[in-house]
Amino acid sequence: MDGKATYSVPSQGHCESISKTGMGLSLVGSKFAEKDLTQIGRLLFVRVQLPESTVEAVVAIVNSHRVGEGKKRKWHLGVKVHQISDEHKAQLTLYIARKKEGQPVIVSD
Repeated sequence: MDGKATYSVPSQGHCESISKTGMGLSLVGSKFAEKDLTQIGRLLFVRVQLPESTVEAVVAIVNSHRVGEGKKRKWHLGVKVHQISDEHKAQLTLYIARKKEGQPVIVSD
């Protein structure tokens, strides 16, 4: 690879689990090729909508599994945070701290 970034069309998914160092992602109906999602270390740009903010990060695939049958097939990806801005890291840390303490996450306009 020549070190240049390539961009694909966006794909919707769900963040099943989240920590300061990684995430569990679920992708249904993804437009990515299987070779792209099974390549350990492949970098992906993700945008996770938290109740009070949106966090963006570059993550690296650690593991991937294809589960389900027929149209209900989906990908489960385990990813680790590769790069995240200080601002988004602070938002993520606050969200995790509130969840850990059992405090309700308040959404306000």
